[in-house]
Amino acid sequence: AAVSRTGCSPGASRRGCRAMRRSPPGDGSAVLRCAALGFQSTDVVAHEREERSILTNVSQVLVPEGGFAFFQVKLASPPVSGTLDVTVERTAGDTDIEVRSGALLTFTTANYDTWQEVMLGALEDADSTSDSATIRCSGIDYASAEVLATEQDRAESLIVADVSLVSVPEG
Repeated sequence: AAVSRTGCSPGASRRGCRAMRRSPPGDGSAVLRCAALGFQSTDVVAHEREERSILTNVSQVLVPEGGFAFFQVKLASPPVSGTLDVTVERTAGDTDIEVRSGALLTFTTANYDTWQEVMLGALEDADSTSDSATIRCSGIDYASAEVLATEQDRAESLIVADVSLVSVPEG
């Protein structure tokens, strides 16, 4: 727990105000005693905030049309219940972009901080537009993470020439 002087009473001088850490109860918290000259001491219990969120190694990824791209997922903290299933799915955007593998990732207290891989694929389509989709990674009681997947369209251009209109001067 962080200890600072910001908890002092408004009328207390900076010199007379102090916060000191007392022995922690052992559950990720600490008891802080706040004291200032001329004021009654107060004990405050500060709890360590555990960040329950899903992390990805990128916020955006390019997926070649007809090909694959990868990103990785892990947890910021161990699952409270021992295991956490993270669902990875397209929630908006281009339906040509799909989660090919890693749609369900299982994290435990042993592997929560180890990256697990997700493979995305982009189907061939008739247009030449590089569309995008939102890929959401979510789990119960954890903050979700999103990756913007953009299809990198092949956009093959063909040049067609009419040979009857082509003239090449000699010399």
